[in-house]
This record gives sequence, structure tokens and C-alpha cells, in this order.
Amino acid sequence: MQRQSFGKLYARLISFPRAALERVTKHLATTEASASPTLVFTAITLLLILSIIQIDMLRDELRALGLVFRDEVTEPNLLGP
Repeated sequence: MQRQSFGKLYARLISFPRAALERVTKHLATTEASASPTLVFTAITLLLILSIIQIDMLRDELRALGLVFRDEVTEPNLLGP
């Protein structure tokens, strides 16, 4: 008796993720996923600004790793804090 109930429980636990995946797949197939062009533009702009700031802050470490090759001097008022 104990073994049969364990088998039923195991079968339900195995079938649950499959059923959930099928529901999610059906939901994604019926809805159109699209992003707002303004949102995409804002995200790309913020990513670009963040990468510029990170490169500016870590310039000495990048130079030590050999990833920055130019040794030209930039005016201090053009550099970040």
C-alpha cells in the first residue's frame, strides 16, 4: 500500500513541471512580446554611459592589463573625478 502511494506521488511530481512548461509555452505563443522603442533606446543609452564611466574610472587598471594601448595625455579637466 505504501509503495503504490509513493508511485502516484512520484508520477505527479514528475508531471507537474511538464504541465507548467506547457502552460507557459502556450501563454508565450498567444501573446506578442515587444518592447517599447523608447525603452530600448533608453536602455542602450544608459549602458553606453555606464561603460564610458567604467572605462574612465578603471583606466589605470586597464593599462596595467594591456587593454589600453595609447599613452597620450588627456587634459585633466576632461577626465572624470
